[in-house]
Amino acid sequence: KLLKLENKIDDKLQMLQSLLITLLDSDLKAKLNDFFHVKKSITFEFVSLLDNIKNFDEVLEAMNYVDYETFADDLITKYENTKSDYILYALYNYKQNYLCCLSILEKNKHYKQLHENLVKNLDKIDDSDLFIDYFVVISNNLEEVNDVLVKKVSKLITKNNKIIKVLLSDLRDEGVKYELLNTINDVSDLDDEIIEIIADCYVMKVENYFIKDSVVHEKYTLFLKNYKDNNAID
Repeated sequence: KLLKLENKIDDKLQMLQSLLITLLDSDLKAKLNDFFHVKKSITFEFVSLLDNIKNFDEVLEAMNYVDYETFADDLITKYENTKSDYILYALYNYKQNYLCCLSILEKNKHYKQLHENLVKNLDKIDDSDLFIDYFVVISNNLEEVNDVLVKKVSKLITKNNKIIKVLLSDLRDEGVKYELLNTINDVSDLDDEIIEIIADCYVMKVENYFIKDSVVHEKYTLFLKNYKDNNAID
């Protein structure tokens, strides 16, 4: 009956939230006819209003009033069809489907939350290629990357040096790039293409530091001249 009066209600979301709290009363469940369908109607109406909120944390907090155990699967079926990422994120979070959560965050360019979720669920990601992709996205869009992620990439490189090809091609953060390069202890088993990429990276680093910086370049040139004079090198 209250739902039919929605035009007279100032804060419909707050009203539905209060109803969901009221429906937690076990005595009410015994007294109310067709309790399940009443609760389902209120729940779905409540969630539909949340679809207007474009904030992952805010929707996640509001969804705490939803009976996930009873309605999560039905809600996922509905909102997967409408591609409602903010609601799906809360539902997948409840289902502990962290890969879907990560995918939604990357799609919506919420890199800070993507970073936090990746660190939090690091042990649940078995696909090394997928992890590397997320690492590159985070590194290219945030100023700092958690050391835990860098250490995992370093471990992956020691197991498979070919990963460095992806990192060197796609990473824009020079600091992270050279930190990872330093983890390569043996280049003897690397193919020529990877060796060439690594060499190009270090040549570029030398050019940027010793040549493009005029002050450093002047000191570097003077050092070379003194070295040649002291060692009688023409």
